Amino acid sequence: NNNIYNMAALFEKYNIPFYAYFMFGLPGETVADAFETIEMMQKIQPDVILAMVFHPNPGLNITKYAIQKGYITEKDLLKLGERKYRRYNSILKQPDINTVMNIHKFYMVLTKFPFLAPFIKKLVSLEPNPKFNFIFVVSRLFNHWKIARLTGK
Repeated sequence: NNNIYNMAALFEKYNIPFYAYFMFGLPGETVADAFETIEMMQKIQPDVILAMVFHPNPGLNITKYAIQKGYITEKDLLKLGERKYRRYNSILKQPDINTVMNIHKFYMVLTKFPFLAPFIKKLVSLEPNPKFNFIFVVSRLFNHWKIARLTGK
């Protein structure tokens, strides 16, 4: 983490725009881990933030680890072709995965408006729902707009 903070400080010092990519829903990730990721986003304030949901792919060591720990089965991997798992949801079966997925949906709001954190921390404990997906989609559109502005495309 210190390397990330140091690199972000250098980008800021030399006025270099940068993107940051994060992943939520890794095998074994806790709610505390997810909020630690949000805190990092808040501290480094990249120009563009992209956060994705972990999707296990056959043959990867991390997928083998998830199977070994009981977070998924080989059969679960077939679910990745289902629409509901493409962007919003995890196929992992682990404690608090729904809350972690909700944190993912609010990552942009939490990063850009940290004063909303106490309210959002209550919201993310609710069941996933289409309104949270909408917030995620709007955040993604904002990111695409920022990318276009930074790249001139």
